[in-house]
Amino acid sequence: MKEDEVRKVQEIFDVEDAERIVFNDRGWFSRVYVVDGGKYVVKFRREKVATREEYEVETETLRVLGSLQTDVMLPKLVAVGNDFEYIAYEGVVGTGFYKVLSGLSLEQRQAVGVALGVFLRQLHGLELPKAKLFDLEWEINKMQESYLTVVEVLKERLEAGVMGRVDDFMMKQMPERIRELGLGKRFCHGDLGLWNMFYDEAERLGIIDFGNAGYYDESKDFWGLTDDEILSSALESYGSNEVLREKVEIRRKCILFSDLVFYTTKGKEDDIAGVVEKVKNTFAN
Repeated sequence: MKEDEVRKVQEIFDVEDAERIVFNDRGWFSRVYVVDGGKYVVKFRREKVATREEYEVETETLRVLGSLQTDVMLPKLVAVGNDFEYIAYEGVVGTGFYKVLSGLSLEQRQAVGVALGVFLRQLHGLELPKAKLFDLEWEINKMQESYLTVVEVLKERLEAGVMGRVDDFMMKQMPERIRELGLGKRFCHGDLGLWNMFYDEAERLGIIDFGNAGYYDESKDFWGLTDDEILSSALESYGSNEVLREKVEIRRKCILFSDLVFYTTKGKEDDIAGVVEKVKNTFAN
């Protein structure tokens, strides 16, 4: 926590008591200050890893989001620092979605999916000329990179037959089929999943962290939706077709290896075992 940054947060949001400010230093690209449990947020750019252009795109994304008519709670831009050194915005207040999911009824999960699908249809229709394009080759490389990072962990824990099917899928079938299905370029959130979703007492959905927004294949914003009911309702309200559904299913298999990279890095043995079990079940036949 830097004293000059704390003073800037106090100045922007008229916060007299610095105890209301919580510093989050876990982000790769930003130093984040949160006021009153997320009511207000200020992100300061880590200059060595986050470029001015990336913060400029996030700022423009927040500006455009402010023009949308949506039931989804979204961050609202308040201020931007000189040369995009910081971004300040009204945040989304609620409970992390992963904490409440197990307690939601079928109808509530379906309602969340409908709200997501309608919002994503709006988001994917936006145009931001300065936003970066993440094409299919970039995506394939990222997914294979995650897999190769944990391939030895998998070899230690999977039977040879299952391991062979996993390797064939990740190194041959997946890239071939993704290229065949083609790029449905849309402006996307870029990191949408339970980790960036909130839910409040009025049963409203909130979405945060548009720092990875850019042009991707439209499936990008669906494959982090790990709950089947939410995903199905989101795809239906979005107006999906069979091509999009296949794209999502392929990428949902790949996200298992990204999860495994995360848990392996953290040394979380129970979570590692859980993901390996999912891989076994996914590639059993």
